[in-house]
Amino acid sequence: IGGGVANHYPNDNWQPDQWAARYFSSYGGLDHGISYIQGVERNATFAFNPALSELVGTTYDSKRLGVDTTYVVGELVLKGEWVVRTSDQEHNRRALLYAMGGEYGLTEIRDHADLTLFLEYLGTSRNVQYIELMQNDLFAAARITFNDHYKQQIGRASRRERV
Repeated sequence: IGGGVANHYPNDNWQPDQWAARYFSSYGGLDHGISYIQGVERNATFAFNPALSELVGTTYDSKRLGVDTTYVVGELVLKGEWVVRTSDQEHNRRALLYAMGGEYGLTEIRDHADLTLFLEYLGTSRNVQYIELMQNDLFAAARITFNDHYKQQIGRASRRERV
């Protein structure tokens, strides 16, 4: 708790009044948490600046109260997050932001490589007046992870390996 991050839009300054707290619990395949964040919003809003002929991003202070949950069933991970965001920024109303989705892992598909497939929907209760990224969007992705099982070892090294 405490500190701050640099705020580059609309000018360079330090925002020291940022903080966050999170409580989480897990049992079995279910994890859930509740969090509160007061700080500079991670998603900037964008507006067209005719003088520069470009979109200009602006960060702003916000408060977020969130609930998240994750449920694991074998290789399938189901997840959801719901956040109520408030802000003092003009035209940026209180909104419910949510993300729901899942990921599925396929292990050792070839030469010990793992493949993970992701599908996630990011939504809002209503759009803000200015352009803000990641509202009411569906994302899909694939990630391949190369593993080297033969050169990795968990635990103590044998006497021969230490010498």
